[in-house]
Amino acid sequence: MKSILGGALVALLLSVAAHAQIAGPVQHRELPACTDTSGQHLNYNATAGTFVCGTTAPTGSAGVGLWGQTISTTPTQTSTGLTSAANFSTYSVSNNAAGITITNSSTTAGLGYIYKAAPATPYSITALVAYSGVVGNFVTCGIGWANAGLSSTQLMWEEYESGWALGDSVTSQKATYHGGIAWLKIYDDGTNIHEYGSLDGVNWFQYYTVAKSSGSLGASGYANVIFGMNTNLSGSAGSFCTMLSFAQGTS
Repeated sequence: MKSILGGALVALLLSVAAHAQIAGPVQHRELPACTDTSGQHLNYNATAGTFVCGTTAPTGSAGVGLWGQTISTTPTQTSTGLTSAANFSTYSVSNNAAGITITNSSTTAGLGYIYKAAPATPYSITALVAYSGVVGNFVTCGIGWANAGLSSTQLMWEEYESGWALGDSVTSQKATYHGGIAWLKIYDDGTNIHEYGSLDGVNWFQYYTVAKSSGSLGASGYANVIFGMNTNLSGSAGSFCTMLSFAQGTS
């Protein structure tokens, strides 16, 4: 009898110890039954500590993949403040599971962008951007500035022109790299503007800098920050540019 009781006690203690190591829900009632229609899937809400059924991808926490230490929550026009649009006759904008996407619906040339008033200096805007579409059409995708009247812009972009490259709308310099996705960063220290590029989102190279008084937009021209794409003269319908990550800082 003592042997049986001792064995049961050991089994109970082992069971308690095993359960103590389990993190998260352990009761089957905490897992809702999602219907197999309309793209239903199970999402875990880390804040509430519960599972819920849904048809949209969960957002709210930073990524855990390649850029897990740097990528932001999924950006939207509301969260970034980029709620106004300019030159959008052939473009449309959507907020989706990937981020903010600007899509071209025509072969018409021109820069279409969304924007907001520039923050007080010093400030920086960092974005992970990706272009998708037919290569060879010199489509550009990036972030930059527009003047108060929205008549002039300066865009820090990625483009395809016989290979992927980083470029800028006011200089012919290009830094060639591989891939259709890149981290871009613009910085205004109050006197000068700076542009940076990266493929890892942590280490940066300065692509371009100029005193605002000598810049293409003038001393007071860097009034708005923008995110947009330019289809140039050979843009193709259906090409699109997505902002996958957004951060605003002071350096």
